[in-house]
Amino acid sequence: MPAPRTVWWALLLLLSGQGLLHGQPATVGHGFMQMASFQYLERIAENVPLGSNEDGHAPAIDVGDRSKPTLADLDHDGDLDLLVGGANGWLTYYENIGTPTEGVFKFSSLLSGLDIGNEAAPALGDLDGDGDLDLLIGCDDYRLFFYENTGTITKASFALRTGDADPFSGYQGDASYWGNYTCPTITDVNGSGRMDVVVGDVHGEMQYFQNDSHDGQLVFTWMGGLANRFKDVSVGSHLAPCAVDNNGNGRPEGLLFGTFANDYPHLCWAPGGAFYFQEPLPSGQFLYPVYSLEEGERSCAPAVGDLDGDGEMDLILGGTTGRLFLFRGGAGAGYEVWQALCFNLPGEANLAEPAADPDGDRIRNLVEYALGLLPKSADASPFPLPLLDNGGHLTQALQIRDDDPKLSVVAEVSADLSFASVTTIQPVISDPDPDDGLKTLTFTDPTPAATAPRHFLRFRFDHAP
Repeated sequence: MPAPRTVWWALLLLLSGQGLLHGQPATVGHGFMQMASFQYLERIAENVPLGSNEDGHAPAIDVGDRSKPTLADLDHDGDLDLLVGGANGWLTYYENIGTPTEGVFKFSSLLSGLDIGNEAAPALGDLDGDGDLDLLIGCDDYRLFFYENTGTITKASFALRTGDADPFSGYQGDASYWGNYTCPTITDVNGSGRMDVVVGDVHGEMQYFQNDSHDGQLVFTWMGGLANRFKDVSVGSHLAPCAVDNNGNGRPEGLLFGTFANDYPHLCWAPGGAFYFQEPLPSGQFLYPVYSLEEGERSCAPAVGDLDGDGEMDLILGGTTGRLFLFRGGAGAGYEVWQALCFNLPGEANLAEPAADPDGDRIRNLVEYALGLLPKSADASPFPLPLLDNGGHLTQALQIRDDDPKLSVVAEVSADLSFASVTTIQPVISDPDPDDGLKTLTFTDPTPAATAPRHFLRFRFDHAP
């Protein structure tokens, strides 16, 4: 059996009555990632349960060319429905007539006749805050089409808004705001509680439109230049973003986006900073190819959601041929998945080792993984200071990811720097916000600070094989 991965971190010198003298810099919670590993399963077919068409016995859904899917519970019945755009400019709606644990997509005429011209790229989200899902559609003409849902939460009806009723009217047809082949996703980028819009384009870039609605007026502000939190993303071409909200709490863990680069369709992962995109995103750090699509695929457009009720995100990819490819979510978070997302393997295998420190910030990879940091982006914020509890004992709290049962952290105390003899401190574990992807570990020094001799503390991070 392989040995567990072990890394020590954050040497602290504790002095009698004085507490912390020295701590190693770190940042907790920046760029935290909860991503699933995906395994190719099948080409999706209509009217058969998802996962039952691995042998291809049922004809695959085919919308012509360049399929772009999106998933949402459009009829509010507890399962995810499927909306697909194509190169012909049409939208095709497939209602999920199955269950949350066994999806079955069936064609519905709800959007029959809706034609925006060419290269339809749909996204669903509550843009106006009235509780139902509105529709945005990208196209090949430097614009977005906004369809307001004028129906109900269970029975959608869409009306195209133009002129003053279109919150994007000031940007339409203007190449200074976005590239051609616009492809939107709807998510809360800045933590305001309102749905913002992120748009990919033919240049492999993303534009950010902030929801600044007020007094009943729907307003989206283009965040250009330094205000664009995605300004440094420039990967391949025909970028198709999809917001990932793994736990459904409205706070995105990041963006998964498809692009075409280096002669292959690729998926990229852009993590959200502290669950929102508070920092500019790096370019190309999380690029990995999709080899499981059919020959001739030169693009990929992702849609994610839990299609089998197992708590893991599943993936649907659209592509050049117009078909839809289903990938089942795997074991969720895990160090190996994190390595694959953060490093170009196998070429960067040495940089991906648990004890490696590729960004030189003195925080080793296993610790970066545990704390939700980025291994190629140096972190230098102050280490959180310890506190005194009511009994005069020093306490130190750490926040680590809560989705990996193989990960554990203890504190070790020694009278000298050799750590030849240590006292192990087990943490008290709490989870104040079960939806934030983090749990809090609190360590308490067993000796009261007022009477303790000089001693040293370090944290031991273990990841079981």
